[in-house]
Amino acid sequence: MIGLEPNKKYSFRIRAENQYGISDPLETDEPVHAKFPFTVPDPPGVPRVTDWDQSGGVSLTWDRPVHDGGARIQGYKLEFRDPAEDQTWRIANDYLVKDNNYTVYGLLPGHEYEFRVRAKNAAGLSKPSGNSSKFKLKPKIGVPSPPGTPTVVKVGKNYADLTWEPPKSDGGSKITGYIIEKREFGGAMWVKCNDYNVQDCEYTALNLVEQGDYEFRIYAVNAAGRSEPSACTTPVKICEVRTVRELLDRQPKHVYVARVAYTLVVRGSLRTHAEKFNLKSRCFLFESGYPLSWVETTSLRLDFLHLN
Repeated sequence: MIGLEPNKKYSFRIRAENQYGISDPLETDEPVHAKFPFTVPDPPGVPRVTDWDQSGGVSLTWDRPVHDGGARIQGYKLEFRDPAEDQTWRIANDYLVKDNNYTVYGLLPGHEYEFRVRAKNAAGLSKPSGNSSKFKLKPKIGVPSPPGTPTVVKVGKNYADLTWEPPKSDGGSKITGYIIEKREFGGAMWVKCNDYNVQDCEYTALNLVEQGDYEFRIYAVNAAGRSEPSACTTPVKICEVRTVRELLDRQPKHVYVARVAYTLVVRGSLRTHAEKFNLKSRCFLFESGYPLSWVETTSLRLDFLHLN
């Protein structure tokens, strides 16, 4: 029997006929459900997000149904919803998707979405797959983490040399440069030092006021923007660099000698008759708590008197 409408019930009866006429009918006991000799497919696998972009496109993939229902899979229908806004599922594709992957367009950045998919064969659409994990459409990259706290390695009459460590995280995008800011100690306003992004982790801040006290901080920059600022330096006095001989001739009242190689700090007044201390490494001299000069020493011997 052909020409029946699928999913409708029919009753049938049969009569016999010979030269004497037609018999009484023989009827079916119950109506017969007209259907295909196959069924709808099993639900496909749960869709998974494989890629996205900031313009509102999300790419998904899923596994084929375990059983096709006895007929070839003709394609798929993908559905999505924003559970925070509306519980209604909306169809993403107007036509059947032939492959088991698809990109949904027109989604809103910052919104969270769920996805599911149905398979179709000659018998119709399957039940929906399980819901995907909630996916929030957001930029792929973020700003970097803050750089390391800058270190003042040298000062002069109107400049300061700075170095710092790069950020621990680049935010998923290459660091394109650094922004350096300065502030007079005790002031509220930070002022940008560089007109262009500094590429390396070092910079010389120029046009500083002699005898002024300054603080410095650094921003890292990538394609998403600039990071939070680094921690700022301790206040640094901008002054002319003095040599070790000049320091000895001036007989400063308080000289601090930091021995870098062994991180040893000694403190005292320079005296010609005091205990001997032999410096054989690169050192940084301080006076009254402010850095004065880097010195390279090989066999220089300085006299100092221990303070109680």
